[in-house]
Amino acid sequence: MQVSPYQRLYWIAALACVTALVYWPSTSFLYGKWVEKISLTYTHGWLTFLICIALVVRSRRELAAAPVQPSVRAAVALAAAIIVWLISYRASIEGLEVPLQPLIFWLAVTAAFGWKVGRLLLFPVAFLYFAQPIWYGAQLQALTVWVMRGALALTGPPALVEGDFIHLSNATFIIEEGCSGLHFMIVGLAVAVLYGEQRHDSWPVRARQLALLGGLALLANWVRVYTVIQAGYLTNMQSYLVRVSHYGFGWGVFAVALFVFFWLAPYLGPVSPPPPVVAVPAPPSAVERRAELTGMTLAVAILLALPALNWTLRKARPCCTHSHPGMPRRSMCAPPGCRYSLTPTSCSGALSALRATTPSRYSASRTASSARARSSWARAARCSAMGCSRWPSRWSAAGQVAFTKPRLPIARERVLLSGGATRSPDATSLAHSFNSCGTGLTHSSGSLRRG
Repeated sequence: MQVSPYQRLYWIAALACVTALVYWPSTSFLYGKWVEKISLTYTHGWLTFLICIALVVRSRRELAAAPVQPSVRAAVALAAAIIVWLISYRASIEGLEVPLQPLIFWLAVTAAFGWKVGRLLLFPVAFLYFAQPIWYGAQLQALTVWVMRGALALTGPPALVEGDFIHLSNATFIIEEGCSGLHFMIVGLAVAVLYGEQRHDSWPVRARQLALLGGLALLANWVRVYTVIQAGYLTNMQSYLVRVSHYGFGWGVFAVALFVFFWLAPYLGPVSPPPPVVAVPAPPSAVERRAELTGMTLAVAILLALPALNWTLRKARPCCTHSHPGMPRRSMCAPPGCRYSLTPTSCSGALSALRATTPSRYSASRTASSARARSSWARAARCSAMGCSRWPSRWSAAGQVAFTKPRLPIARERVLLSGGATRSPDATSLAHSFNSCGTGLTHSSGSLRRG
């Protein structure tokens, strides 16, 4: 009697669903990136995800034949990764929180079934990072500006380059981050990595493949940007690439780069022999089934226990609610020492220590994002203790304080961040200042340009 090679895939799929549901903030954030219609940088995420699933299904025989040996070390690493995820989530560090989710899933599988199964899933899970928001295009953007400066100096027309702006005699182009070619670079590297994995090439050959397709992706983006600039100059900004869109044109150029890669890649190294075919394994014994069930129970328990413990501890703290008409109500925990007090001044000792450990971060040079980084409950508690009229406080019958935050004035004009050293002649410095509990500290929103 033979066992179905899909049996272990069901357990792995169950762990994937538990990880996606329990750590749903990362799942929701990643989904937003994949469906975003503005930057379009990670819209290839769905295709990458399907490729990962196909890679796992392709290894179903190897997964079914691998012996089950639950790993205690992987379980400890899983608990540590979950703790880091919880800290990152509470601190709103999406750049660390979201990339930890695939690692948590891989550690859960390894803890449940052992390192041999984990090694088989290492590439499919790692390939998903090509769809994770961990890639940044600032350096590629600066490189594109530098290349365009040199290309226009050689071929014309005469251009004045200031920061990210390219000024021609009849037009001005802005090399934004979307023009950096980051999307082409990510997709190109993913294709090269997948190509080397399918051929089972050696590591030196894979490195040459990555270098080749990475260079072709850069070249394709430079051709796209240069063509758009020349088309705008020669047609007095009436070209379709300027008036409507050059997104499809860019992918057409990138398709040519892919054709060149697949033509040159076989010359980068010999093809490695394919691995031997794994036969369908025999039915697992009672000991193996017991080990498999024990490993699954251990992995699921760790995946659920730590977030549940964190939620329980947060619910056990004395909390209050601060709200404002027209704004959602938010739960906010009071600082230690402020329980069951009927006057704000009785919390002065705890709040003095709080102010000593939380220095003010407001300054005229800080942006709005740094202001939001400060915890709202600390500012509210500080204002309550100092009797700030901008943050009035009220006390509930249970002895817990509730704070009401006033609305900040909202600019009625549509504005656009100026983005750097250059400023247009009609640039307007829109800044708002407010007094934080009578301290006289000023917060500036920065320079903005009318859109």
